[in-house]
Amino acid sequence: MLTPGRYVGAEAAEDDGEPFEGKMKRLATTLRDQQAEAAKLDAAIAATGKPEREFAEKYRAQAEAVEDAGYHRLATTLRELAASYERDAESVSSREHFTD
Repeated sequence: MLTPGRYVGAEAAEDDGEPFEGKMKRLATTLRDQQAEAAKLDAAIAATGKPEREFAEKYRAQAEAVEDAGYHRLATTLRELAASYERDAESVSSREHFTD
């Protein structure tokens, strides 16, 4: 008979006295609550336009680097992409998403 814990060094879990069914229900409820809160926070962050602004900054920095290397057309394209993300950020942040 194989005993996986014996080979990988897993220790036996201590019994905390809470019945499995009740513990599983409690933990599942906690997980659902935390997932709902995470979704709300993700939406709030997205509503600020912050991800779009971060992309815009990233592409602006890349444009400077490739321009310094002599790739002027690529730098122009990256700047246009950055400007597009900046416009998206302005559009997102100008909308009202939440009312509490």
